[in-house]
Amino acid sequence: MEYYRWSWPEDLKGSEAYDASVTLFCLQGLVNRSPDKRLYIEMTPASRNWRAKLEKPPFSLASIGWKTLMDAGEVLELGMPYVKCVILWDPSVPATVNVATTMAGIEQGLVLTSARYGELKERLAGLPVLSLCGMFDGKETGSAKNDAYRWAMRRYLSAGLCSREYMCYYTDSLTERDEGKLTYTCQRDFAVWERAFVMDLSPWADESPFLEPEQEKGLDASTMEMLFGEMEKQTQGKKPFELCGFFNFEKYSMYGRNQTSRHGPVQTEWETVWRLSPHGGFQNTVTNDSMNQSFHAQMPMANLKNTRPPKEEKWDPDTLYLSFFMADYDSTWPLYEVLEQIWDDPERGSIPLAWGINPNLSRIYPDLISYFYATATPNDYFTSDASAAGYFNPNRVRESFWPAMAAFQKEYFEKLDLHCAPMILEWEPLSERSLDEFSRFAPDGISTIIEDFHRGVGVGVQPDPFLWKGNMVVDRLWNSVDTSDPERAAGCILDITDSPAALEKNDNLALMRVIWIRPERVCRIVEAFRRLYGQRHPGRKVEIVDIYTYYRLRRQWLRQREAGKAQK
Repeated sequence: MEYYRWSWPEDLKGSEAYDASVTLFCLQGLVNRSPDKRLYIEMTPASRNWRAKLEKPPFSLASIGWKTLMDAGEVLELGMPYVKCVILWDPSVPATVNVATTMAGIEQGLVLTSARYGELKERLAGLPVLSLCGMFDGKETGSAKNDAYRWAMRRYLSAGLCSREYMCYYTDSLTERDEGKLTYTCQRDFAVWERAFVMDLSPWADESPFLEPEQEKGLDASTMEMLFGEMEKQTQGKKPFELCGFFNFEKYSMYGRNQTSRHGPVQTEWETVWRLSPHGGFQNTVTNDSMNQSFHAQMPMANLKNTRPPKEEKWDPDTLYLSFFMADYDSTWPLYEVLEQIWDDPERGSIPLAWGINPNLSRIYPDLISYFYATATPNDYFTSDASAAGYFNPNRVRESFWPAMAAFQKEYFEKLDLHCAPMILEWEPLSERSLDEFSRFAPDGISTIIEDFHRGVGVGVQPDPFLWKGNMVVDRLWNSVDTSDPERAAGCILDITDSPAALEKNDNLALMRVIWIRPERVCRIVEAFRRLYGQRHPGRKVEIVDIYTYYRLRRQWLRQREAGKAQK
């Protein structure tokens, strides 16, 4: 195997950088599909940091001898043997950059604009040209964007030519190209490598996307449903598919310049998953800036062993037990870039922490996850994040899809040695079918966040903790801790532990979700909380426990409670 490395030129800016990155990252996907060559591109600090980390024994890049490419011309030369055609996308129809990416994986095409093709025409002589320029004007749906995706669906997805495991949700060039934003170009190697269908649509049926006011309300959502429906037909319920990528905040929610939308970003996230789940899909949301996926996905994954508590602790009614769930590493960018930085915090290991990493990400970054497991301290515990092996709404999974979904969950929970699912996102309390299925792969316990955004922000019925069929803990995950300041966070936690409901039931356990913060910050929050709690409850103990001990203690608390009720 020959390994090539190239550093992205920092002097490229604006649309020139955007167009070049689309070409070169799509080409990377073709190179990395070959049996004897691999291409690694460095552009972000994370891409450089990961190479440095993984080059140290015993990690995946330790024995690699790199060949360095000097410029884009050499990258093109490396990739040309794998190119069978030229694909021209049309910047006047931004969706065509996604259609061209889809085509590149299937047709083995070099993706270019017409202007760039003119510069390279001599070098590309003899290659057939597939042009999207001028093809889409809204004749079919009233929207050139939707016409483009529906044409590509019929030609490639419905014909069974696309991946049945992945679909990609990548921002098109509408708001990105002129500013030279490369956040949703640098991972196109993965879409090409996997032959995945690529789209960018709004999930909302009640409004038109920002910057597309002429579009009929709900047209995007209708096309999205068609695409999910086609993926459902292709998979035939035999294996769930993964939607890689996220909606564009400004285009599809009230964010930045877009103050006309009726929906916030979190609502839009939930709406997308709500639409996706009945079709046998789950989401890997934030994939921007997640580089070299087609490279890392072919690296080996170690035999992973999770940390487990050394002994079973006995529940004490006079001790307050807190556990901290380090979220949200349910998608590739937080794993690749955010956790890469947070993991090196010198105070990691000072207290037990649960790190939520969705196990399906091991298909894309197996060597990164192997690194986290290998460098974990005895106080680092791994769990899934939203909602398990992939982000989906369990109650929305159709009965016919549950066998395949449950088998997939079990497979990846076992690969990462996971036994609990602390952050299940749902619109209503879990159904009996959902509880039964989760008990098969997360028997230690599950926790939920319930929100019904169709009825309003903050609306949801969160059930009290209970045992499902006498064993699996079903708990809640507290989602209201403001971690911007340790004292403020301590006050939020005290509001939870000293709420009238908690005091009435002597509920002395709480699981806290904290997002993208360093262990050092959690330690300061714990110190602030101990002070605050000690002032209110002198002499009462506070213990920080790992998540597996937390579920064991909650199980004891629930059984004690049931025994007390029986005696009455």
